Amino acid sequence: MLHKRESSGLRLAITLIHLALWAQLGVATRAFLAHFFTLGCNGDSSWAPCLDGTWFKDLPANLLGSFIIGLFAASSSAGLAVDKALVLLPQDHPWQQNFELQIGIRTGYCGSLTTFASWNLELVTLAVAKAQWGKAIAGYFTGLCGALIAYCIGLHAALLVDRWISKDRDVLAEMAEYRRKEVQYISGQLHQVDGTVEQLIEQGPGAGLELQQLESATSSLLLEAEPDLPRLTPSRVSPSAGAAGTAGTAAEAAEQGVRPSPFDVVQQPDGLRHRQHRPPAGQEGAEPSPNGLPSKDQPDQRLTAAQFRESLRGYRTDGLAFLLLLALTTALAVGVGLQRDHEWLRTVWMCCLLGPFGCTLRWKLSHWNYKLAGRWAWFPAGTFAANMLGTTIDFALQCVLQRRGPALGYWGNLMINSVITGFNGSLTTVSTFITEVVKFADAIPDNFRAYTYTLLSLGCGFAIGICLYGWSVWAY
Repeated sequence: MLHKRESSGLRLAITLIHLALWAQLGVATRAFLAHFFTLGCNGDSSWAPCLDGTWFKDLPANLLGSFIIGLFAASSSAGLAVDKALVLLPQDHPWQQNFELQIGIRTGYCGSLTTFASWNLELVTLAVAKAQWGKAIAGYFTGLCGALIAYCIGLHAALLVDRWISKDRDVLAEMAEYRRKEVQYISGQLHQVDGTVEQLIEQGPGAGLELQQLESATSSLLLEAEPDLPRLTPSRVSPSAGAAGTAGTAAEAAEQGVRPSPFDVVQQPDGLRHRQHRPPAGQEGAEPSPNGLPSKDQPDQRLTAAQFRESLRGYRTDGLAFLLLLALTTALAVGVGLQRDHEWLRTVWMCCLLGPFGCTLRWKLSHWNYKLAGRWAWFPAGTFAANMLGTTIDFALQCVLQRRGPALGYWGNLMINSVITGFNGSLTTVSTFITEVVKFADAIPDNFRAYTYTLLSLGCGFAIGICLYGWSVWAY
């Protein structure tokens, strides 16, 4: 049987399977939640809820997705001394090493369950078409604060389960030992910094940029060395994708590309920093590689159809995901063709079919996170680009519906609504956005990038809506 560590093609195929399956489930959950929470808006029911205005219809989905991604957080996000990819599960659980499944849950399900574009679309429409600017601004505040609270509750729930699982462990003693070794590690790094600064000063003015970056990293290290700060330990990695090298961050590093800091070569943010990843059995002589994947010196095997089938039989969870994906996709396609009594159901089935394409594009764009040069190296450009791209397409299609809706016919309107809810809803995400904001907030008061990123994302999304949708309404 071909193992995942032996073939990048196999890892990619299994990752895409999980992304597609969980994206369809995420879109379906969001669509049915939105339908339920708007049942009372048409006046046909006296008991059903009606979310409108500040309480936009996708708010429950955004809250649920943020809660779940906090629930399935890695130990790097929770500040645990124990190295776990999923805080919620025991350390020896098989899912702790199933990185593709973790990507499916976090990027596929949570990312598709939450939607940044529809959030902006509803509030800009409220402001422009109904002139309720106050409610629209309050809607941004409600959506942001609600998602942040939901994420924190999910993270705390995961920590509660971890504490219940580890009854026999002295968690406080482990944390004290972790902090002691962490401060010892940082002290050693600062000692190296002193020598590096002297070398850069000797090089003259040409080393000014490197010296500035080094001073910034040194400031972060000093802040991190303070053991009494009442906050999680900040890591110099992606908020939703950790540095490669431990089980707690390996799956997240596969989700997104990481631009390390000058000290990330040996730094492991969610475990004791001196630990190194052990190579697979039988390869003790080989150089250890990130994520438990093959090193550059290890040849990558080509994936064939026969090997793929055999591997799916060996990896039962992944094989089951593949069968569920085939069954669900077939059922959705049949539903689109046969469902004629309820148009909203046919739209939901079509949305679920389009969801995996948006989710996969977002996953590919996430590889651009933390890849910018210079002072913006910290910026998650991939997540930002996905949210802005989906928002732009959403408003453009909404303008088409507003101006040319009747001329498009039944299928034209159905497809546009499906793209808005399915493709764009999965392309944009609130859950990943929230995890990034929370992780950036750990660095306050060293820097205020959490506020910069939040205001830039919400401000640009709102500006895109005003430029496109506002022009469509006011110009005609």
